Amino acid sequence: MIVEILWKKIVKKMNKFKTLAILIVPLVGLIAIASVFVYDPVQINVKPTNPSIKFQAPPPSYPMSLQRTSRSAICYTDFEQMPSGWSNIGGNWSISPNEGYKGNALYGKDNDGGIGHASQYYWQTSISNYNSLWVSVKVKLATTNHDVYKGIALIDSNKTQLYEISIYNGELYIWGYSDKLGWNQFNNFSISNYNVNNWYILVVNYVYASSGISISAYVYDTSGALVASTSATIKGRYLFQPSYVGLEIDDVTNNLSGSGVYFDDFIISTTDPRYVNFLNVPQGYKIEVWDNLGNLINSTISTGDNVQLYILSDIVVGTGSGGSIIIGSNAGKYTLNYTVPSTDSILGGDTYTLTSGVLSFSFGANKTSINVSAAISGNTYNITGFILLSIINTDSSSCYAILFLNNMTGNMGSLNANIALYNSTYTSSNYIQISNGAILSNSTGWVSIPLNGYVNATFSGFFTQSSQQATLYLQLGYCMMPNNQGACVFYPVQITVNS
Repeated sequence: MIVEILWKKIVKKMNKFKTLAILIVPLVGLIAIASVFVYDPVQINVKPTNPSIKFQAPPPSYPMSLQRTSRSAICYTDFEQMPSGWSNIGGNWSISPNEGYKGNALYGKDNDGGIGHASQYYWQTSISNYNSLWVSVKVKLATTNHDVYKGIALIDSNKTQLYEISIYNGELYIWGYSDKLGWNQFNNFSISNYNVNNWYILVVNYVYASSGISISAYVYDTSGALVASTSATIKGRYLFQPSYVGLEIDDVTNNLSGSGVYFDDFIISTTDPRYVNFLNVPQGYKIEVWDNLGNLINSTISTGDNVQLYILSDIVVGTGSGGSIIIGSNAGKYTLNYTVPSTDSILGGDTYTLTSGVLSFSFGANKTSINVSAAISGNTYNITGFILLSIINTDSSSCYAILFLNNMTGNMGSLNANIALYNSTYTSSNYIQISNGAILSNSTGWVSIPLNGYVNATFSGFFTQSSQQATLYLQLGYCMMPNNQGACVFYPVQITVNS
C-alpha cells in the first residue's frame, strides 16, 4: 500500500513534464539499441593491374618505294634473239637455244672474212662521242678441239683498224690491228686455272685522248673472282679513237678448224658495270637482287646511304628482262619488293634510289588499342612492307593471338594487301588478304605468344594508282588457348594507308 501511494505521487509530479518525458525515454532506448552494433573501422585498397598483353611501338621507318634514277648502259643484250641494230664483218653468227650462261647464246664462227682476217659482230651505232667506255661480255668455247681468240673489238670509223681484247689458250691479250701495219701484241697475262669448258667474263675499260689510248682488261670466273688482268697504253701509228664496239673471233688454225664461240651478257656502259648502285638506303638494311628465273644474284647489308652491290657474275641480270630487288630489315620481316617490268632489265651500272616511309601511330588507354598511319606504293611494281604492330606478353603463361579484319572504308578498289602474324620462330600460314578491294580472307592464323615473348603483325601491299587512301578496322584477339578457347580479350586496331 505504501509503495502504491509513493508511485502515484511520482506519476502526478511527472505529468507536469510529460512532454519532456516522452522525448527522453525514446532517446534512452535508441542509445541502448545502437550500442549493440558498434564495429571497428574497415579499410579497403583498390589497386588496378596493367593488362598482360600490350602493344609496343613498331619500327618508325620502313622502305616504301624504289625507283631507277639513272642508267649508264648505252647498249646491252642477253642474246635471247639476234639483236637489232647489229651487223657482222665476216663470220657466221646465229642464236643457239639454251647454250647461254642463262637462256640462249650468240654463236659465232670465224671465216677469215672480217678485219685482219678475223670476224666481227658489232653494234652499228657510233660511240665516237665517248672518250671513255666500259664493255663486258661472257665468252665460252662451243667445242674444245682447238682454242680461238675470242673477246671484244674496238673498231675505227673506217672499219680498217681495231683493238682486240681477247682470251686464248689461257692468256688474256691486248692486240692492235691496222690494215697498213698488220697485227701487234701490246700485252698479255696468264689466266689462273684456265679451263676451256668454262664461261669467262671479260671486262674492258678504255680512256681515249689525242696523245694515246689506255686500255685496261680484266677476266673473271663466273663466281666473280678475278683470274687475270692487264693493261696497255697505245700511241703512235696504232692510235685511233674507237667508233664501234663489237665481238671478235680469230681462228688462227691453218684450215679454220678451231672452235666456235658462245657469247652472252653483253653491255656497253659509261660507268663501271660490275656494280648496281643504291642511294638513300639506311644502315642495316639488306639489299638483294634476283633474276627473272628466281635466282639470287647477290646481296649485301647497307653500311650507309649509298651502296654498291657487286653483280659481275650476271651483269645483264637473268635473261635480260624482269627480275626483282628486295630491300628491308636484315631479319626479312618488313621489306620492299620491287619487281622490274618484263620490258626492262636490271643492269650493271644502274642506280636505284630508295624512298623511305615514316610510320605514325598512337596508343589507347593502357596500350590496348592502336591507330597506325602509313604511306605505301601507288603502283604495281613496288610492294611496300612494314611492321604494323608489335605486342608483348607479360602474363604468367603463354597465350595465342589472331587478327580479324572487320571493315574497310575509303578507296578500297585499288588496294591490294596481305597482313600476317609472326613470332620469333613461326609465321602464320594464313593471312588477311585483300585483292583490288575485295576481302579474300578476313583473318590470320593463330600464333602463340610465349611468356615475355612477342608477336608482330606485318603489312605488305600497294595501291594500283596514286592519291588513294583506305582505312582498315581490325581486332587483335588473344586467348589462353588457340581457336577461341579459354578466356579471350579483343583489342581494336585501326590502320590508314595512303599513296
